[in-house]
Amino acid sequence: MGGPRAGPGPTTMGWRGRGSYLDPPRRPYLFDSVGNAAPTVWVNGHIAGAWVQDEANRVQIRWREQVGRGMRRRAAEAVARLEAFVEGERIPMTYAAALADGKQLPLTGGHEFSDSADSSGSGP
Repeated sequence: MGGPRAGPGPTTMGWRGRGSYLDPPRRPYLFDSVGNAAPTVWVNGHIAGAWVQDEANRVQIRWREQVGRGMRRRAAEAVARLEAFVEGERIPMTYAAALADGKQLPLTGGHEFSDSADSSGSGP
């Protein structure tokens, strides 16, 4: 089965109404057009950014909002734990280049996903 893979967690992917944990203007940088998520970084119950590996397989956080020094320090500690876990291995992820460059994620398959289908956030 290989090593670890970067993938979204059940909360990130399990709820169509993401308004309670993701500001709508940040959505195109973290989700593609069909609702697939990048590997996310959560702060205080909401998505604050994503993470990606650089050319040397070091984990880098791409913040999509302002985060205080204390949270950045805690995120750096989590990055250190993740890097120790993957032991320098490249973790395959679909949107690594777009994330690294801070670009919006691409449209895929011609199907536009809309968070507005269930804005209540009450379930899939």
